[in-house]
Amino acid sequence: MSDQGKEVAIVDKTSTRAFGDRVSVADVPSSDALRNAVPEGAVLVNLAVEHRDDVRPKRLYNEVNMGGAKNLCRIALGKNINKIIFSSTVAIYG
Repeated sequence: MSDQGKEVAIVDKTSTRAFGDRVSVADVPSSDALRNAVPEGAVLVNLAVEHRDDVRPKRLYNEVNMGGAKNLCRIALGKNINKIIFSSTVAIYG
């Protein structure tokens, strides 16, 4: 099955004027909002990350980076999605 010709739907935690009505607002830790925003049969490209050094509270790292990825996988299973593309930050921490 080719992914060519699939419509692009953008899900972000904030709205943007750059992509207008293609953006649905949802945050990856929020399963319900994310489930409503992700279209059936989509190809997911996960770029969601919490990466700043001054993030407060610190638990946001796990909630977004790990919990968000788990939410995407669960939602993919329920929405006939068989492709998730993940890209990580180029920043190195540790």
